[in-house]
Amino acid sequence: MGRQLNKLTALKVKNLKFEDSSSNKHTDGAGLYLYAHKNGSKYWRMDYTSPITGKRNTLALGVYPTITLEAARKRRDDIRQQIANKIDPAEMREQVKQQAKIDAKNSFQHIAEQWLELRKHEGKKDSENIRRLEKDVYPFIGNIPVNQLTTTLLENEVIHRIIDRKALELARKVSISIKMVLEYARKKKLILINPANDITQPKPIRGNFAAITESHSLTPLLQSVWDESNTKITFVTRCAIKISIFIFLRPTEIRTLKWSEYNKERGTLTIQPSKQSNDQPKSVLIIPLAKQVVEILDELHKLTGHTEYMFYSNRGKEPYISEGTVNEAIKRIGFRGEQTAHGFRATARTILEEQLNFEPAWIERQLAHKVRDANGESYNRTKHVDNRSIMLQTWADYIIELK
Repeated sequence: MGRQLNKLTALKVKNLKFEDSSSNKHTDGAGLYLYAHKNGSKYWRMDYTSPITGKRNTLALGVYPTITLEAARKRRDDIRQQIANKIDPAEMREQVKQQAKIDAKNSFQHIAEQWLELRKHEGKKDSENIRRLEKDVYPFIGNIPVNQLTTTLLENEVIHRIIDRKALELARKVSISIKMVLEYARKKKLILINPANDITQPKPIRGNFAAITESHSLTPLLQSVWDESNTKITFVTRCAIKISIFIFLRPTEIRTLKWSEYNKERGTLTIQPSKQSNDQPKSVLIIPLAKQVVEILDELHKLTGHTEYMFYSNRGKEPYISEGTVNEAIKRIGFRGEQTAHGFRATARTILEEQLNFEPAWIERQLAHKVRDANGESYNRTKHVDNRSIMLQTWADYIIELK
């Protein structure tokens, strides 16, 4: 039997060509052979007898030179071992093929896309989830079936990579995105437990949402933002910062504002807050706009009014400014560590209550926080519009006075 094995050589395989007068089947032994085709290609094949049916069968082992002589022999030896163990290699190959289809169907990315599609039908805004998944998750675990994911694998392949970049807050957000996807998989009974529940990571240092809450400290920031000669901020970004200060919504709600949500005649914006409970009916937040905000939108409309989004940008995947645009602008004008886009919410909340003496309930509704109310969440979101209109105009006048 030893003399029948390994009849070919690497040089002979390389030089083999199709010949009309030959069978063009060049045997290496134990069923393995190389077939030279008239199109110039060379195909590895192996004949064997099924240990199950006793019938002769042929397996395709690949194309030379992608599959070298050495690699073809390795595949032949593996097949012979399967046959010795009473396994039909053709049936095994089909099982592997079918399992691969199942794995692809149940891969993390495929399940995540199903989850995102469901949320899309529910009216959820998932641009941030999509961006985080595409950048920090799919490249590392996207092809792995959800039932093969473990807590350790999630930490090592995804979370620790982000932590190594010192992006602790991003790591926290990514872990939340993963947890929601895998919870969806659990509810579909694809997994028994959610491995993301036990992810361990450092807590972000409080202060990621740094905020100035004293009027005298706020003045220099306002002067820098309103300084039109400061070329460190683009016009669109400057408008985004000003409106963030005036109406203090969440950064995601600000940067995704649409012109269709703006009613100039009434002087209002009508949006769906980004944080809503899945088991609550969809509600809206009506935002009365101060005259200063209307003036900003009038100027902004001249530049981006032909687009869907107020803060249009063609630089990223989304057609609006990125998550870090405002924060980076604040850093460039000299307020790194003192103020953030999200921090404008704390700035307004503190000064409105402690210095301007407005009702906390009005402030909470403007912040789009959930407030317990017998009339329900939808009523809360539209409640106190007249009171909030007075509050927001007073706030805008106060900001301009400080500036």
